[in-house]
Amino acid sequence: ALEFARSWTVASQPEGMTGDDVAGHIYVGEEDVGIWRFPMSPDLPATPTAIDMIPSACLPRDDVEGLAILDDGTQRLLVASAQGVNRAAIYRLDGEAVPACIASVAVGPGTIDGVSETDGLDVTAAALGPDWPQGMLVMM
Repeated sequence: ALEFARSWTVASQPEGMTGDDVAGHIYVGEEDVGIWRFPMSPDLPATPTAIDMIPSACLPRDDVEGLAILDDGTQRLLVASAQGVNRAAIYRLDGEAVPACIASVAVGPGTIDGVSETDGLDVTAAALGPDWPQGMLVMM
Protein backbone atom coordinates (compact mmCIF):
# COMPACT_ATOMS: atom_id res chain seq x y z
CA ALA A 1 0.00 0.00 0.00
CA LEU A 2 1.14 3.53 -0.73
CA GLU A 3 1.57 6.01 2.09
CA PHE A 4 1.89 9.80 1.72
CA ALA A 5 5.33 10.80 2.98
CA ARG A 6 6.37 14.17 1.55
CA SER A 7 5.33 17.32 -0.33
CA TRP A 8 7.24 20.21 -1.86
CA THR A 9 5.97 23.66 -2.81
CA VAL A 10 7.18 26.41 -5.13
CA ALA A 11 5.67 29.89 -5.30
CA SER A 12 4.35 29.70 -8.87
CA GLN A 13 3.92 27.17 -11.71
CA PRO A 14 5.92 23.94 -11.18
CA GLU A 15 6.89 22.13 -14.36
CA GLY A 16 9.38 19.27 -14.61
CA MET A 17 10.51 17.24 -11.64
CA THR A 18 13.02 14.42 -11.23
CA GLY A 19 14.32 12.38 -8.32
CA ASP A 20 18.00 11.79 -7.61
CA ASP A 21 17.93 8.52 -5.65
CA VAL A 22 21.74 8.43 -5.39
CA ALA A 23 22.09 11.79 -3.58
CA GLY A 24 18.60 11.91 -2.07
CA HIS A 25 17.36 15.04 -3.83
CA ILE A 26 14.28 16.11 -5.76
CA TYR A 27 14.78 18.72 -8.50
CA VAL A 28 11.81 20.91 -9.43
CA GLY A 29 11.57 23.31 -12.37
CA GLU A 30 9.53 26.42 -11.59
CA GLU A 31 8.46 27.61 -15.03
CA ASP A 32 9.25 31.35 -14.91
CA VAL A 33 11.71 31.28 -11.98
CA GLY A 34 14.35 28.54 -12.24
CA ILE A 35 15.41 25.18 -10.80
CA TRP A 36 15.16 24.19 -7.13
CA ARG A 37 16.49 21.22 -5.17
CA PHE A 38 14.69 19.74 -2.16
CA PRO A 39 15.75 16.97 0.22
CA MET A 40 14.00 13.73 -0.65
CA SER A 41 13.91 12.39 2.91
CA PRO A 42 10.66 13.05 4.80
CA ASP A 43 12.82 13.38 7.93
CA LEU A 44 14.43 16.61 6.62
CA PRO A 45 12.76 20.02 6.26
CA ALA A 46 11.35 20.73 2.76
CA THR A 47 13.72 23.68 2.38
CA PRO A 48 14.58 24.53 -1.24
CA THR A 49 18.09 25.21 -2.55
CA ALA A 50 18.33 27.45 -5.62
CA ILE A 51 20.17 25.68 -8.43
CA ASP A 52 19.82 28.14 -11.33
CA MET A 53 17.51 31.14 -11.47
CA ILE A 54 16.24 33.05 -14.52
CA PRO A 55 18.03 35.02 -15.91
CA SER A 56 21.38 33.21 -15.96
CA ALA A 57 23.90 32.07 -18.55
CA CYS A 58 22.08 28.75 -19.07
CA LEU A 59 18.54 30.03 -18.41
CA PRO A 60 18.59 33.53 -19.94
CA ARG A 61 14.79 33.70 -20.01
CA ASP A 62 11.77 31.58 -19.10
CA ASP A 63 10.50 28.72 -19.31
CA VAL A 64 12.06 25.84 -17.39
CA GLU A 65 10.21 22.71 -18.45
CA GLY A 66 11.31 19.04 -18.27
CA LEU A 67 14.07 17.70 -16.01
CA ALA A 68 15.94 14.37 -16.12
CA ILE A 69 19.12 12.83 -14.71
CA LEU A 70 21.77 11.13 -16.82
CA ASP A 71 24.01 8.66 -15.00
CA ASP A 72 26.50 6.92 -17.26
CA GLY A 73 28.54 5.34 -14.45
CA THR A 74 31.34 7.94 -14.67
CA GLN A 75 29.37 11.16 -14.28
CA ARG A 76 25.90 12.29 -13.27
CA LEU A 77 24.16 15.19 -14.99
CA LEU A 78 20.90 17.08 -14.52
CA VAL A 79 19.40 17.99 -17.90
CA ALA A 80 16.79 20.76 -18.04
CA SER A 81 14.60 21.85 -20.92
CA ALA A 82 15.11 25.61 -21.36
CA GLN A 83 12.05 26.31 -23.51
CA GLY A 84 12.60 30.06 -23.84
CA VAL A 85 15.85 29.52 -25.71
CA ASN A 86 15.12 26.11 -27.32
CA ARG A 87 18.01 24.43 -25.53
CA ALA A 88 18.93 21.84 -22.94
CA ALA A 89 20.82 23.20 -19.92
CA ILE A 90 23.23 20.67 -18.39
CA TYR A 91 24.39 20.65 -14.76
CA ARG A 92 27.06 18.40 -13.19
CA LEU A 93 25.72 16.62 -10.08
CA ASP A 94 28.14 16.06 -7.22
CA GLY A 95 26.50 15.07 -3.94
CA GLU A 96 25.52 18.06 -1.81
CA ALA A 97 27.33 20.65 -3.96
CA VAL A 98 25.04 23.08 -5.79
CA PRO A 99 25.41 21.93 -9.40
CA ALA A 100 26.88 24.44 -11.82
CA CYS A 101 25.65 24.67 -15.39
CA ILE A 102 28.37 23.27 -17.64
CA ALA A 103 26.63 23.65 -21.00
CA SER A 104 23.59 24.89 -22.84
CA VAL A 105 23.05 22.97 -26.05
CA ALA A 106 20.69 23.25 -28.99
CA VAL A 107 19.37 20.17 -30.76
CA GLY A 108 19.52 20.97 -34.46
CA PRO A 109 18.33 19.01 -37.47
CA GLY A 110 20.25 15.81 -37.98
CA THR A 111 19.42 12.14 -37.74
CA ILE A 112 15.81 12.81 -36.76
CA ASP A 113 14.72 16.42 -36.36
CA GLY A 114 15.64 19.69 -34.67
CA VAL A 115 13.96 20.85 -31.48
CA SER A 116 12.21 24.16 -30.85
CA GLU A 117 9.82 25.25 -28.09
CA THR A 118 11.25 22.45 -25.95
CA ASP A 119 9.00 20.99 -23.29
CA GLY A 120 9.42 17.60 -21.60
CA LEU A 121 12.54 15.49 -21.94
CA ASP A 122 14.16 12.28 -20.83
CA VAL A 123 17.69 10.96 -21.13
CA THR A 124 19.42 7.61 -20.76
CA ALA A 125 22.99 6.35 -21.06
CA ALA A 126 21.78 2.81 -21.79
CA ALA A 127 22.74 1.38 -25.16
CA LEU A 128 19.67 1.55 -27.39
CA GLY A 129 20.82 -0.60 -30.26
CA PRO A 130 23.52 -0.05 -32.89
CA ASP A 131 22.31 3.43 -33.87
CA TRP A 132 22.43 4.81 -30.29
CA PRO A 133 25.08 2.80 -28.38
CA GLN A 134 25.72 5.65 -25.89
CA GLY A 135 22.05 6.31 -25.12
CA MET A 136 19.67 9.06 -26.14
CA LEU A 137 18.20 12.43 -25.20
CA VAL A 138 14.52 12.74 -26.19
CA MET A 139 12.91 16.17 -26.20
CA MET A 140 9.44 17.21 -27.25
